Amino acid sequence: MTAEEAAAIVATSTLLTLSVFASTGFELNFPEIPSSQGPIEGILNIFSLMQGMGNVLALAQAHVMNSWLSPMFQDPQEAIASQPLLRELIHQIPTLISFIHSKSDLPSSEKNVYLQVIGHFEPALKMAMPPRIDNRELRFLFFWPLHLQSDFTNLVRQKCSGALAVLMYYSTMLFASQSRYWFMRGWGEKLMRACSEALAPDWHPCVEWAMSFITHNPTYSLFSNLVHLRQAPGIFSANQALDKPEAPHPRPLEVPYRHYPDPSLPSNEIRTTANTSQYQKPAEASSSLDDEKANTARYV
Repeated sequence: MTAEEAAAIVATSTLLTLSVFASTGFELNFPEIPSSQGPIEGILNIFSLMQGMGNVLALAQAHVMNSWLSPMFQDPQEAIASQPLLRELIHQIPTLISFIHSKSDLPSSEKNVYLQVIGHFEPALKMAMPPRIDNRELRFLFFWPLHLQSDFTNLVRQKCSGALAVLMYYSTMLFASQSRYWFMRGWGEKLMRACSEALAPDWHPCVEWAMSFITHNPTYSLFSNLVHLRQAPGIFSANQALDKPEAPHPRPLEVPYRHYPDPSLPSNEIRTTANTSQYQKPAEASSSLDDEKANTARYV
């Protein structure tokens, strides 16, 4: 790959992935259109494209950062509205981990596969949380699949309940993205429903939170309260909010994604650098997160 080709190849692979998201989602939203794949098979094919895109960028990163494509990897100059669901997903991960640990009938090899891929959730989520990061939902949705191994994707393809439960937690961010990105439209509901229909009943307790995205209408108020008023049970109870049914919706649900930083904070308190760490190896990425913590707490 030459320096001249690098940017064009990265741009093409990125557009290809977004196009497949859009075309597959369009077919899923219109059942009368013949389709050879369902949501689960579709997302696995997209994961393969994402991994190919990540491999291309890893090989060509030095050339790309000096090309016409470099602005795509540079952080904005101002603080960007945060996504409350990022932190809420981090809060919910221990529920899934504890449930998997408690499954005595689950083979240890399969259990380890699930725990390994779940372990990549938090680093991917935190990479999308610094104050001057845009497209927060896409950063998580595209980064986490880069770490998936064939043993996990094979379990998803076989519709093993543990793998589907993990995928349902990932699907919550698809809900948050579909109100902002046209090519994500409908993906959250379609993938969540497909996973839930194939999930064994004994796995239902660990996905109650994820399933609430289908059975309720997620609102900004709900997510804001889940994240920021958790220590004030007298004001708000997350369980009460999720237990309160709402009227069914005729189309996919939308999750607002804007939570603006305090405009009174001086701009010199915000620090950032061009962020290409989403393509680092997991160990390198984890160490870089420690350096970011001081800059994320006030805005996310």
